[in-house]
Amino acid sequence: MRKKGYTVVAAEQTTDSVPLHKYKFPLKTVLLLGDEKEGVPVQLLRNVDQTVEIEQLGQTRSLNVHVSAALFIAKYAEQILFSD
Repeated sequence: MRKKGYTVVAAEQTTDSVPLHKYKFPLKTVLLLGDEKEGVPVQLLRNVDQTVEIEQLGQTRSLNVHVSAALFIAKYAEQILFSD
């Protein structure tokens, strides 16, 4: 993917992750989502370009994967597809 100019972004909370509302998506983005219980496997996280997290209030530590996907796709569309 990188050879074709894509940036691999994992939806995951790490010490280096950027909040979704602050992240600027590259045009060519591959989004990697983990499962709802364990998240993105560590061996895959080692190979991504960036981790981006959805900041949450309260006690919820995870979201359903389809909810996370919808939030990431909406933010990508806002920045890339619907920008002036």
